[in-house]
Amino acid sequence: MKKLILLLFSLFLTINCSRDNDESSDRFVAVLPQETQKGANTFGCFIDDFLFVPRDGNPLVYNQNGVCLNKGISMEGDYYNSDNTLSHRDFEINNYRDNNYSIGFQLPNFPDMQASEFDFGNSVYEDKIVIIVTFFDNKTNKRYFFRSNNYSGKLIITRKDNHIFSGTFSGILKEIEGTKEIKLTNGVFDFDLTSVNTHIYP
Repeated sequence: MKKLILLLFSLFLTINCSRDNDESSDRFVAVLPQETQKGANTFGCFIDDFLFVPRDGNPLVYNQNGVCLNKGISMEGDYYNSDNTLSHRDFEINNYRDNNYSIGFQLPNFPDMQASEFDFGNSVYEDKIVIIVTFFDNKTNKRYFFRSNNYSGKLIITRKDNHIFSGTFSGILKEIEGTKEIKLTNGVFDFDLTSVNTHIYP
């Protein structure tokens, strides 16, 4: 009888331990990535006091053309002017698991950009970096848009060659239709442009 009780008790402990391990393996802890220049496909920043990192939707959703609609990072492609000259390239960063923020970057003349400092602005047509943060408030069921303004922040490209695009950013964004402001700090990114669209963001 003692052996049976000991056996049942050890079985109970084994099941609980394995369950704890399973639960802990499913837990995601957001960490601000280190600043690197190797194409690690990382991104992170603080939006005010909130740590924002990209996360894919679960499950991933694809449109009829096979394009994934809920990736943590997507390089949207190039936009052209009416005279067929390149205007800008868009990047969009989303967290489809933990929050209602998304961040969009509009980068003017992207192929010609080099490692340097670039000012935030409100128009790519003035060769300024435009950043737009979208926030959906579940309490009010309303979407808020924040945009950079002229000289309200900086993006520093630390590496841009071949397919590596890395750097840092920080600044203040103002609500497009309102007076609220948000602050972006400790922004870091390190993209491999050949794989950023297919990288897994758990």
